[in-house]
Amino acid sequence: MKPEKIKNLFKEFIEAYDENAKTNIWKEHSKAFWDFWNDRMLNDSVTELSEKEMDQIIKILDIHARGNTKDSEAVARTMIRQNLWHRMFKEIKDNNKLHDLLNKIFLENEDNQRAILIDELYRINEGKKNGLTGKGGIAINAILGAAHPTNYVHAVSLNHREDIIQYFGFDGGPNFETDTPGKTIVLSNRAIINGFKGLGINNAPRTVSVFLYETLMEFWKRGKKKGREEADPNITNNVLMLLDNKKQIIIYGPPGTGKTFNTKKISLQILGTL
Repeated sequence: MKPEKIKNLFKEFIEAYDENAKTNIWKEHSKAFWDFWNDRMLNDSVTELSEKEMDQIIKILDIHARGNTKDSEAVARTMIRQNLWHRMFKEIKDNNKLHDLLNKIFLENEDNQRAILIDELYRINEGKKNGLTGKGGIAINAILGAAHPTNYVHAVSLNHREDIIQYFGFDGGPNFETDTPGKTIVLSNRAIINGFKGLGINNAPRTVSVFLYETLMEFWKRGKKKGREEADPNITNNVLMLLDNKKQIIIYGPPGTGKTFNTKKISLQILGTL
């Protein structure tokens, strides 16, 4: 897509998008996250987290969190089940190494050092089934997006970031095949932000993220890397919603309609490995 077309599409988008109002919402969301993090997660006198308080933060992280509506402001559609978020927060709370390292990641301002810390997080969390350090970077990217909405794009999937960087030809991105998780997360975030700045679009990363998904997604998804399939998001959303209410479901249909493929992908997402 030619730069001029992107700029024209953004001009149309921003005229209808109330960036000031959204910025104020994200200031409130970020404050709520930091209050929860400092007062509950890092507070040794707090021995247990309630589902109610965790749910308030999950609503900031996940568009499909329990209690959100289509008009709610959340980081992204994470495809992470509510109970996995609960397990994740409880394990972070109970594991001093995890929450101390996450806190260092939140407070670090230098990209290279942040990448090293994220790699360390992946190392100490390896083998745990809490969903925090999945291959797709979804949970950690969503949490970073809530903690620092002015510094992180809300495209939380590394698969999506790869598609975006490749389609628009942005420089400075990682090697998605060989770079470490930390380097991939940090460089992909920076490449997208700087890529749009290079087009003269200097708006907040959250604004850029909404533009990417609401206006440009049909272009960069169509141009995604050949041969990499993804689960149908409509099927995934329906299955996850059903599983939140019913603990088991039966998927049926004619051969070749994607039952096994989508089930495998959804299972991996639930386990936090995508």
